[in-house]
Amino acid sequence: MLVNPKEKNFNALPGNKTDRSPIIATFMPDSLEIGPDITNPLQPLSTGIETKSLKKEFGSQVIFLGRICIQYLLPNQSVTTVNKEVLRKISIFGGNGSYIIAPEQNIQDNTSEKNIIAFLKSEKSVIL
Repeated sequence: MLVNPKEKNFNALPGNKTDRSPIIATFMPDSLEIGPDITNPLQPLSTGIETKSLKKEFGSQVIFLGRICIQYLLPNQSVTTVNKEVLRKISIFGGNGSYIIAPEQNIQDNTSEKNIIAFLKSEKSVIL
């Protein structure tokens, strides 16, 4: 794993990861200095890290991976809501090969089969 020297002591910062989400966003430019082609830009529910601003600020520098919420969206929302959110993420991040749609992490065991299928069908319905 590559670690930028400026980020070496990041995990020593006080507080939980949710509280530090806006701090993480400030590290993105430094992280991109290392030269990754793809980034998984943090949990979708993190405060201060909005999808549109990530794409606007860093979309020309890196391919985004993930951003489909496994904590709230997939396990708790309706098929229609899952479909709309997947299509929204694709419309923001997609195009020019700049997005690999995926759940943010592993799909949780409390996620219904209907929502998993809705996620898969939604992303397959789009041709970029």
